[in-house]
Amino acid sequence: MGYSRHVTLSLANHADAPATGEFVIVGKKVNNLPVDLLTQDGAFLRVESHEIGINFEGRFRKDTNEISGTCQQGPFEVPLVLHRETGK
Repeated sequence: MGYSRHVTLSLANHADAPATGEFVIVGKKVNNLPVDLLTQDGAFLRVESHEIGINFEGRFRKDTNEISGTCQQGPFEVPLVLHRETGK
């Protein structure tokens, strides 16, 4: 769409509750999006934020320590590669 974005996905496991997450998308403005659904099947990850209808599907690549996939909002789909923050 002509504008670069910086995307952060924070994920957290909880001992007695489901995992939680949050998308932060920084472009022309900062969008903090709560994650409504977070599912994992092996290396496959699906994250849904219904607030503005964004979904992310990707696979964890152990060799590069990143999650590579696509982010979709309505009919628009873009590739997205997430790298672990340095020092984590």
